[in-house]
Amino acid sequence: MPACGWHVPAWPAAYDTADTADKSAAEALAALTLWALSGRVFGVCEETLSPRVAPARPATYIGPTRPVPTAWTAWFGPVTCECAGSCRCAVARKRVALAGPVQSVTSVSLDGVVLDAAAYEVHNARWLVRTDGQLWPIHGKPADFEVTFMRGLPIPASALIILVDLAVEFLKARTGSGKCAIPARAQQVSRQGMDIQLIDPATLFENGLTGVESVDRWLGAVNPGQRRAPSRVYSVDGLEPIRVR
Repeated sequence: MPACGWHVPAWPAAYDTADTADKSAAEALAALTLWALSGRVFGVCEETLSPRVAPARPATYIGPTRPVPTAWTAWFGPVTCECAGSCRCAVARKRVALAGPVQSVTSVSLDGVVLDAAAYEVHNARWLVRTDGQLWPIHGKPADFEVTFMRGLPIPASALIILVDLAVEFLKARTGSGKCAIPARAQQVSRQGMDIQLIDPATLFENGLTGVESVDRWLGAVNPGQRRAPSRVYSVDGLEPIRVR
């Protein structure tokens, strides 16, 4: 998922005359850096997936024969049971998982026909649930099952403020104008008999930092564990959705 929605709201007046191409490059680099170092979670992007729904299979429950709970049919749709002393229930699912977090669903199409928005809803920012009494088609029936939705977490207002700070530093480094807060690659400087040890910026980035104090404080607040990407859960029984665009 790319860094969607990251943009400098307004450059400081001191940089009004700076070259537009230089500012665009600095903004793009700062946006990508902050998005990555904050855990690749902020930014809402449009995605289109083709969910794959597996055929119903026996559930893991084995027990005495009993009526199917009403909650099962309300949540999963029709439930069929084959019972002979004990009961194994096959659940026909009425929900499919999307790559979350899901902010909103733009459209759902089945065989090229757009489904009425009243026929589904999103639960827990992940599950696309049928609400019209129908079921999602099994994978390949129909072949064209596409969901276009907005995915990601909204960018905090504080992030865009910090983005300006980092973009300015990248602009200084790019144009050589002004003192840049981002450390240079030099690791040791000797002046007037004094040896000064400097920090390698590569080491900073490995530790989820930039060398710009305001930016690093913000990163420490939103990503204290220095995670590199959102956590994901995989199941050997599930089918991965196909990313269309």
